[in-house]
Amino acid sequence: MKRSLPLLVLIVLASSAVSISMFSTGQFWYDDFAGYMLQTKALLHGNMAQFVAQNSAAIAASDYPVGPAAYPWGYPLLIAPLFAFGGVASLTAYKLLNTLAFGAFLVIFYQIARRRITAISALLLMAALAFNPALLQAQDLIQADFIFLFISTLTLLKIEEESSIRRALWLGILLFAAFFVRTNGILLLGIFGADAALRTRTTPQPGMRYAAITTLIFFSLTLAAGWIFPNGQGSYFEHYSLFFSPARLWENTLYYLALPGVLFTPFPGVFPLMVFFFFVGVLRFWREERVALAYILLTLALFITWPERQGLRFLYPILPLWLILAARGLETLSERWKALAPAWFGALATLALFASLSLTGGQFFQRQDINGPFDEYSQPMFAFVREQTAPQSVVIFFKPRLMTLLAERKSLLLTNCARLGAGDYLVLHKKGESNAQIDPQQAETCNPAVKLGLVFDNRRFLIYKILR
Repeated sequence: MKRSLPLLVLIVLASSAVSISMFSTGQFWYDDFAGYMLQTKALLHGNMAQFVAQNSAAIAASDYPVGPAAYPWGYPLLIAPLFAFGGVASLTAYKLLNTLAFGAFLVIFYQIARRRITAISALLLMAALAFNPALLQAQDLIQADFIFLFISTLTLLKIEEESSIRRALWLGILLFAAFFVRTNGILLLGIFGADAALRTRTTPQPGMRYAAITTLIFFSLTLAAGWIFPNGQGSYFEHYSLFFSPARLWENTLYYLALPGVLFTPFPGVFPLMVFFFFVGVLRFWREERVALAYILLTLALFITWPERQGLRFLYPILPLWLILAARGLETLSERWKALAPAWFGALATLALFASLSLTGGQFFQRQDINGPFDEYSQPMFAFVREQTAPQSVVIFFKPRLMTLLAERKSLLLTNCARLGAGDYLVLHKKGESNAQIDPQQAETCNPAVKLGLVFDNRRFLIYKILR
């Protein structure tokens, strides 16, 4: 570690610089970040229970559940200082949290990889992740994913350590932190339990005591958090009743098995080879890698059965383990040609770096303008709603959490014309997004029971007042 430290620091700093160079001036139309910020606002104002109740009612009244009544409170609590000082405007500060978390993850990843493959292969594999364009671009999105990736990977590192009272204390805190940031963090508790069961076979007395300490800390912190913070994660189960089907299960299986290929999109032919190396690694090291394999399989099983898909970010926690097993497989195949594995990972790192640099267009730290809720057409729309409508108004919009955050109005997602009367205003995006809104071409005539009066029109949005 000490010998590799200068290169490790250099790679992390270079990765952070390229990541920041990719930051845009706003956000895309993903409104998870709005949900997190609304929770943070409720936390700072001390009305968390009221927020969860109101958000639950808005979700129930919408035609589509846009999210849970409340996410786990760990990420909203983490960004609370940023929100308190900068509000919604300081987007860069929230994105920098992603970059910092990713840099910390890379250091932990190297430590895990170094225990399994050669130092040079571990360093170059880390570099391939550090400069991967898919991961660097994703840091522009304000989400809890990279925070969870860091906590999850650190937890796995701690699970591997020798049993001790210090390890037991840290694991209790980390297992709680993972669950407090993302609901699927609970899987790590199962992984810890399986590891503890294996350990008690050889050292039953100290192993059981240490496992009991970890478990006690986890449940004590979880119960304390449940007493302080209202729970809204149970609303996730509504998604199963709306979308789950055997056909969807099969489609999800194919989708998630192919999804890691997104990492290698700029590099044709690499993904099939990495899959082959992975299976070689599994066949050769499955006994040693039971914890890693269990985490991979549990995570895949969870999201394959989850009806909705949200891309590669769901698999972030297991991608490091997948890559390390592939690396072990490659090193096994290249025992006679020791330089093959480092050369392969070095080539991947170099290609990843050039692919990421090409995405910046050579314009370092030049903030790219993107279409989204903070662009020149969206901001006047939100300002109109905020300034020209009554505070008690209900606004129908395809991203209701964004409307509530940026315009401070209760909002519903409705796609059924028959329900137009549930709102006071209808905001439509002209440029598509028809999967989550009433068709702009049919809005004025689709419900004869109500009349719509146009009150706002710009290049991208229409706002109608709903007349009863």
